[in-house]
Amino acid sequence: MIIFIYGPDAYRAQQYAAGLITRYRAKYQSGMNLISIDMEQENGMNLLHESLKSSSFFDEVKLLVIRNAFSTKETAAGIADACVQFNVPSQKETVIMICEPRQEKELKVHRELFTVCSRKGNTVHYCEYLSGAALSRWISDHAQELTSTFTAPAVHQLIARRGNDTWALHHEMIKLANYAGPRAVTDADVALLVPAQEDLNIFTLTDAFASRNAARTCSILYQELQSGRDPYYVMTMMNYQVRTMVSVKDCLNRNISQSAIAQYVGIHPFVARKTAGQVSRYTLDELKHIFSVLVDIEHRTKQGKGNLIDDLYLVALSAS
Repeated sequence: MIIFIYGPDAYRAQQYAAGLITRYRAKYQSGMNLISIDMEQENGMNLLHESLKSSSFFDEVKLLVIRNAFSTKETAAGIADACVQFNVPSQKETVIMICEPRQEKELKVHRELFTVCSRKGNTVHYCEYLSGAALSRWISDHAQELTSTFTAPAVHQLIARRGNDTWALHHEMIKLANYAGPRAVTDADVALLVPAQEDLNIFTLTDAFASRNAARTCSILYQELQSGRDPYYVMTMMNYQVRTMVSVKDCLNRNISQSAIAQYVGIHPFVARKTAGQVSRYTLDELKHIFSVLVDIEHRTKQGKGNLIDDLYLVALSAS
């Protein structure tokens, strides 16, 4: 059988997948038959075939969690062929889970795999963006998961500022819950801590860069510049982001505890925790080099030299 999870709401799609894996682990505690396969790794296709050929241990259901299944046409076609060759849709002892938080039209380009995954008998879960009362309920329910409560005005204010991007809402809610502590989060808290809509993309841009996603960084940068955003402001924000990452990475390398980093660097504890997770993707030397490049760009821009927009794209590409 194939469990196919997709749709534009990335956070809810990934949470749904994580919930299924948690239930699987609770049922089959040996852990011997839970196999994660990243198809962007060189041996991904070979590992998939080997896993489908081999018998499961202890007569347990085998769960293959395939990541980046739709990354290329060749990869998607190869997975589809393997599913047909080993008759996966008809099997009960082997389950393939594919979670692709993307729009249906993007996935249908890979027709063979999309058709195999959507076949009758498989489990297909589509995560569309929520709206209206459904989105408000999701925020209230998610607040309970975070052991917090949000007043109705706070929910409305949060939606007005963050829209229906549940991934962004999740991060903002963690920040707000930590700030409010045992009391309910109010609309005043949201107004204080959540950036207004016009500033959202600039934080999305710096987050994409910090997450080492060059393609997304370049895409958001293009959107920002096309919308009329001042390139110098973009450079300033990226400069601040990288400078913070350098400081946090340096602290971690010197075994300074995460609880002390916020005070040491002079940033909010939430920012410290978030940045500590991001900098794991970079070495300190890489961050220092990027920061020196940004400083050089700033100096040349003030002197009227170079092309700031071209330079920003070069920095964005350095996230690869």
